[in-house]
Amino acid sequence: MAQYLKKSPRNARMPDPIYSDLKTMDYEACLKLQHAVHGARVEGLLPDTLLLVEHPHVLTFGRRAHEENVLVPESTLQQQGITCVHIERGGDVTYHGPGQLVAYPIFSLGKNRS
Repeated sequence: MAQYLKKSPRNARMPDPIYSDLKTMDYEACLKLQHAVHGARVEGLLPDTLLLVEHPHVLTFGRRAHEENVLVPESTLQQQGITCVHIERGGDVTYHGPGQLVAYPIFSLGKNRS
């Protein structure tokens, strides 16, 4: 990705999208990476990027999460090796885990797509 870190002029065409297979990555570390890639994408430092990853067992609680949808206490989940993460994104409770490929597209949806 280093070749994309030089800022391009606004009217320059971005290279084709890139993808990165992150293998298995902790959810919170991956979330920090997503924020960093998003910031670089907004600044025009990276082209559209697709992150592919598997997470260890994790439940994410979005802004609209209904905790009553989880039938056991968080302490029980932690004893089972399941991490619980409260996130700024919308949505309810979502499970991610080994064997589940998750794709995070970080694409410009703007008119010029630069």
